Amino acid sequence: MRILTIILLLFSLTIVCQENVYIEDFKVFQHQFYTDSSFQISRIIFPLNGTEMGGGDYIPSDIADSLGIEVKIRTKWEKDEFVLMLHSVVKYGDNYFSELNEKENLIEEKLYLDHSGYYELRTFKLINNKWFLIKYVLHNF
Repeated sequence: MRILTIILLLFSLTIVCQENVYIEDFKVFQHQFYTDSSFQISRIIFPLNGTEMGGGDYIPSDIADSLGIEVKIRTKWEKDEFVLMLHSVVKYGDNYFSELNEKENLIEEKLYLDHSGYYELRTFKLINNKWFLIKYVLHNF
């Protein structure tokens, strides 16, 4: 009888603990991520995968090949290389737009300037009930 009581007690405790699991709200996380640089850097998984293409020094690969130039496309960032603070679309101006695409435990945020060739994709993942940036793509043509 005593063993049955202990088993029931443990089972009840397990159910109570599962019900009290806090999952970070993405909107709350997003606000803090874009307003607090220390928080932001603590919520980026390094090395941060992604790509950076474009900018003033970008040469399309077909032209670079004909000139014998090696095209360098960044595919990841280390913590000491990631010096810019990412901002929300609010800081970008009226011509920029933002979209959120949600998948299971992932949210992809796209910031873009319509009809310009400029966009950023930021992929966030829910890890241990907290949101982290796991991928960053910058495309600027």
